Amino acid sequence: MINLRRLLPLLGLMALSLLLAAAASAQCNIQLSEQGILHLRSGESRTVTWNSVPGATSYYTEDLTQSLGDPASPDFAFGAPYSESHNGEARSLSSYLLVHQVLYKTTFRFAVTALNRSNPSWQPCRAEVTYVVDADANLASIASRRIVPLAGKANAMNGGSYSTALIVAGTGLGCTHQNPCPAPPDEKLYQGRIYFRPLGQAASDSDPSIAYALNGDETIVYDDVMRQLSASGLGTIEVIPKTGYPTPQVDAFLDSRLPNGQHSNVRVAAAWGRDHLDSVGTLTVGIRNADDTRLAVGVRTYTTFGRLHIEHLASDGTTIDTQDANVEHSETTTLYQLQALFPSIHAGDRFVIRFQGVTFDPVSGTVEGGGPSLVFLTETGNNLNVPNLLYRDPIDSSHYSQGFDYYVVR
Repeated sequence: MINLRRLLPLLGLMALSLLLAAAASAQCNIQLSEQGILHLRSGESRTVTWNSVPGATSYYTEDLTQSLGDPASPDFAFGAPYSESHNGEARSLSSYLLVHQVLYKTTFRFAVTALNRSNPSWQPCRAEVTYVVDADANLASIASRRIVPLAGKANAMNGGSYSTALIVAGTGLGCTHQNPCPAPPDEKLYQGRIYFRPLGQAASDSDPSIAYALNGDETIVYDDVMRQLSASGLGTIEVIPKTGYPTPQVDAFLDSRLPNGQHSNVRVAAAWGRDHLDSVGTLTVGIRNADDTRLAVGVRTYTTFGRLHIEHLASDGTTIDTQDANVEHSETTTLYQLQALFPSIHAGDRFVIRFQGVTFDPVSGTVEGGGPSLVFLTETGNNLNVPNLLYRDPIDSSHYSQGFDYYVVR
């Protein structure tokens, strides 16, 4: 026979524990405004909101770079699973802005956890959403390019002439002599086109160009690349890989020849576009000699328009003068003669050259600051007319971070 007098207290304790468990499970419940898998364009923004959780004193956010490609795809580019997280925590958070501008299709995972760090018995709750950001095709193309800012074929002072040699070489990927392709040979891994962009003109698909194709240990030498391009004049040379193909190594030789047989050249390593995706391009350069040398500041823009600011400093660091110029044409290389802007330049002087690009987004109809640009300086001696080129790679952000995820989530 069941003793009800003994059973009732036990039943009461069980009911109380069930109530407490139910209360504990109901204590924390968080839901996001977005569910499932979101698909966003590169640079497109989406605001995620969530409910206020009773008892929570802060919200911990995690924006996790999960993989390249679609969800659960292997990370071939890294050779192993990869993740990178941008985290934050605040008391009054109720929304988060998802926005990435990426060079590769990338999967992200965003999560929010409701916390009460002052309460040891608090059971946190968490909600998450996966979102896929498609690559910015135009930015990815710019990032993959090798760029010779100023080159070409033209007449020069003193009866001389300019010409340009170009060397395109594989960087060891794909088929090589040590890792040959099966017969018949596969398609060459490095493919694309070499373009000449005339000075002062907006880039166009109709600009002079030739195709290239090579394997990982092969090298192509164009002794006079302008002759191959059937072009003349000065401008920018761009080596643009096909989408999905690797970027080759590119070097240019800027040749100067005089009627008396004198010949000299300068080797210029082509800049890599992904090193110049910063929103502001800045070049600081000291002047060795301005008496018999022509100096010019060049800007290769990949923005809709922009503003050039040049500061002239004395050797002791004091500012002598500043000049500003509007750059009003997109995808154009423009030269500014320093001696025309600053009549008095001496050895030891320094110039700080800063370009701020502005880009118009036709999809959203908005104007945004920033955008790729390459700022450079030319120094051409009056005797042999050999132009030396100087440009700086940014040192404030790593190569990888610019290539993978250009803008950090704000």
